[in-house]
Amino acid sequence: MAFQYGDLDGNFTGRQAGRGQTINIGGDLDARLYGDVTGSLLGRSVGGNDHLTAGSRGNTIWGDATAMADHARGGNDTLIGAGRFNTLYGDAVTMGGDARGGHDRLLASGTSSILYGDAQTLAGRSVGGNDVLTAGDNLVCTMYGDGESIGAQARGGNDRLVAGLGTDHLYGDALTMAAGAKGGKDTFVFKQGGGQDFIHDFRSGQDKIDVSAFRFGAFANLDIQAVDTDADGRLDSSVVYLDAAHANSVTVYGDASLTRWDFVV
Repeated sequence: MAFQYGDLDGNFTGRQAGRGQTINIGGDLDARLYGDVTGSLLGRSVGGNDHLTAGSRGNTIWGDATAMADHARGGNDTLIGAGRFNTLYGDAVTMGGDARGGHDRLLASGTSSILYGDAQTLAGRSVGGNDVLTAGDNLVCTMYGDGESIGAQARGGNDRLVAGLGTDHLYGDALTMAAGAKGGKDTFVFKQGGGQDFIHDFRSGQDKIDVSAFRFGAFANLDIQAVDTDADGRLDSSVVYLDAAHANSVTVYGDASLTRWDFVV
């Protein structure tokens, strides 16, 4: 297993700060790459602005650390997973206290990838950064603009999620939002040849669906069908067909009445 960290095998405390650096690893079956520290960012420590690439068969990349707490700040990192299986954390696995995520860019290609713009879990009063998540040629990619779960006092950032060539599952904020949690204003972007994709947490009036790559020119030219996804006899979601053959589509769960204000065409 390839293993590398940017600054320290341990924790940052006080006002310690990471160095901005470029790290590339690969060659083994699995790789683990930390932009700054292997442990936690604590106190008022700050992660560096790192460019991290892992090209092993299976890759896990942490932009800053395993965890962030107190008043720690994540760096503005670029993470690239170039193996068959990739898991990317823009900042850390967990964020708590008053931690703030950096404005990160995540890109992954391969068989299967999971991208977390900030962390798997945002707890306390943590705040996610404004991140860009991009799926390449994955067969399946799941993207969380902020994290898998956001706690009651935590807040998500304004994220941009770009679907790739395979089947992509997109969450602008999180899979689970506690009562009181606040999401950001997110944009979901789709390209030619993207296949069948799914938006799981679209919020009309706040988020946008960008289909400008298909050159529809006007909302009236879109083919949108209301569907019943849970077979309860009620139309609850929408399918946006992006070509005449229906080879490219976006299923928007939880909204059966999309309007022109929801799209960038």
